[in-house]
Amino acid sequence: MKPFIPCLFLLFGLLLAGCGGDDATSDPTSNSNGDSDRSTSETEWDSGFNPPGDTDTDEFSEYLPGDEDDLDGPEDETETTEDDRDADDVFERETIPENERETTPEIEREEADDPGDFACDRLDFCPSNQVCNLALGRCEKRSTFVDYNQQFFSFHPRVGRSGDLLVIDGQAFYTSLAGNFSVKVWIGATQLQFLQFIAWDENRLLVRIPSGASGLIGVQCETGYFLQSSEEFGVAPEGTIACDGSTPAARNETASTPTQIGPYAAGYLDYTNEGVRVFYPASCGSLRRPGVPGTYPLVAILHGNGAGHVNYEYLGQLLASRGFVVVNPPSTHTNSYDEEVIRTLKNSIEPFHDTDLGGLHPALSGLSTTGELGFICHSRGCGRQMELMGDYPSLARDTEASVFLGPVGSNEVVPGHFMSIGATNDGQSFASYYTGDYNRHSAPKWLVEIQGGNHSLFADAKTYFSMDGVPAPSRQRQLSIVASFVVPLMERAFGKAEPHSEWLDDPPESTDYTVESDL
Repeated sequence: MKPFIPCLFLLFGLLLAGCGGDDATSDPTSNSNGDSDRSTSETEWDSGFNPPGDTDTDEFSEYLPGDEDDLDGPEDETETTEDDRDADDVFERETIPENERETTPEIEREEADDPGDFACDRLDFCPSNQVCNLALGRCEKRSTFVDYNQQFFSFHPRVGRSGDLLVIDGQAFYTSLAGNFSVKVWIGATQLQFLQFIAWDENRLLVRIPSGASGLIGVQCETGYFLQSSEEFGVAPEGTIACDGSTPAARNETASTPTQIGPYAAGYLDYTNEGVRVFYPASCGSLRRPGVPGTYPLVAILHGNGAGHVNYEYLGQLLASRGFVVVNPPSTHTNSYDEEVIRTLKNSIEPFHDTDLGGLHPALSGLSTTGELGFICHSRGCGRQMELMGDYPSLARDTEASVFLGPVGSNEVVPGHFMSIGATNDGQSFASYYTGDYNRHSAPKWLVEIQGGNHSLFADAKTYFSMDGVPAPSRQRQLSIVASFVVPLMERAFGKAEPHSEWLDDPPESTDYTVESDL
């Protein structure tokens, strides 16, 4: 797989159907003045951090600090919303006075859910504008809708080396169609070159870590605006990284809710030069940590167009903690069938299917997978699963569960327990898509409709700058709803213990979603 193909797609993807399929009817536009709503700060950027080359330091005099300890941002920061959009002026918005804003109620934190030495251990434990990185036990800020205020939120892992991928989260790194090509990244004094970018979108950058690179993370946005981390990235040892108390250890307890991390910690690693990310049951969370020996089912998560393949970490982390191996393969962003794309996707999944994983990486020593498969797909990724099943019937025979999130329109069916999850403010996957998929499939099947949710919030960090509806729930809330249904489904389909079976048999009542099922 050519690593730059997903990046090139982002230049043209907004002109197509965003993350949707052939039938989407959006007419996306974009604002080239990416700093129009930007807040500024008088704070100078760290004088010890000097981007190399022809960088003019005067250009960065408006450095906006990215303090990971102040994830709520500046006190005077206002939220914006978008009303009455039309195709000619997608981003015309009004600022809502603070005293008139609707807020998501904070969840009641029970003593039994105290995450101990870490900030969080479940998706819905953080404030509503943040998401829990379950591998690190850390609350991380996320954007919910389009915002041009350029910010640096966080990065992970905290340490790594050549062969690992670095995830950088923020806001409005670029906003125009060609803006992705002008974004630059530094780790310490090392500037990353074009081919070291695996994938990027407006709010998340995924880059290869250069050999020996360490120090503060810097991002030059499309506008020339410079952002910098408040913490340094460190160099990690080769092979397996020992547990050292800096990340959550395995709890060895059954989770109290579907959104809470399970008995294992969430370990992960990046396999092959294309950056296939794998989550697995581990002794402690984060990058290349020691895996817990055992035999586990395999689940593949297939991303949508315009979204990086790691943008579904919340599901990978949760399922790994419940005794699954989860593979997140990157895929070329296509809106139609391509035989080579589907073959490459199969080749990314196959090394983890029904095999001993110890030969792939030392951290996976003692881990193996069964012949059973599960799939979770977002948008056009659902179309790619259908194509994968058609081209490779042996994979279809092994598939025990399939979940569609904001799917494309199609007339195909996929094997196993089936769940379709849609959202009423999704501007790219319409009700006819997700209800049609539900109606075509046989029992057991479930249809979940998230009230006010949108296409972007099925992913951990994606914001579609195209025709996506203004969401009512926070990103944290929509992720929590998705996880609350998907995790129990996977546990049932693979014959695991079902501590949260009520979410499938008699779901809790809520104004945030509706559920239909045929058991």
